[in-house]
Amino acid sequence: MNSSQNVKLPPAEAVTCASNYSKMSDPLRFETARLILRPWDPAVDLEDAFRIYSDPEVLKYIGGEERRVKSLDQLRDRMGSIMKVGEDGLGRWAIEVKSDRRVQGTIILQHIQKGFGEAFEDVEIGWHLGREAWGKGYASEAAKTLLRHGFETLGLAEIVAVLAKENEASARVAQRIGLKRIGETDRYYDQLLEVYKLTQPEFRALQSAIS
Repeated sequence: MNSSQNVKLPPAEAVTCASNYSKMSDPLRFETARLILRPWDPAVDLEDAFRIYSDPEVLKYIGGEERRVKSLDQLRDRMGSIMKVGEDGLGRWAIEVKSDRRVQGTIILQHIQKGFGEAFEDVEIGWHLGREAWGKGYASEAAKTLLRHGFETLGLAEIVAVLAKENEASARVAQRIGLKRIGETDRYYDQLLEVYKLTQPEFRALQSAIS
């Protein structure tokens, strides 16, 4: 689909939380071979978060200079408001690397935001990695874990990723974890974005193929 065409996206089905979510011993923390995914902790993560979100290259496709953090106080406010995980099992997790216990980014599974306090029904997966973590496969590793959480634990019907057309690295990650490009839309974030999507039946088929 070329840039002059927009895809019409149907409303996503409402989130249905599976009963096993509330029974998990620590539902907000996940581990992979190399990573720990956990809620951000302003008391210990402030310096790592500032290193990531003050870097213009990291913010290039996710808001640019307008969204770049300029001070620790500004970052504290952001960590308290949007960099958190909710009781519904959605939110933003810190990506901690086991080998050095440093936080190298954020992995996101949340309703796409309309504005302050408002959100679409659609649930997106996303990732923000600090520059020194690029090219190491951390985004794919973390995203696969949250896809499983979204589909198997929360019972989501579908998950999307919305990406700037120029963000080829993130497009490769989206494809690597099984999402398929379905077109472009200006519905989200006041800009024209490419949309990738994975449905629950597609996810199950991928898991069956792996096993």
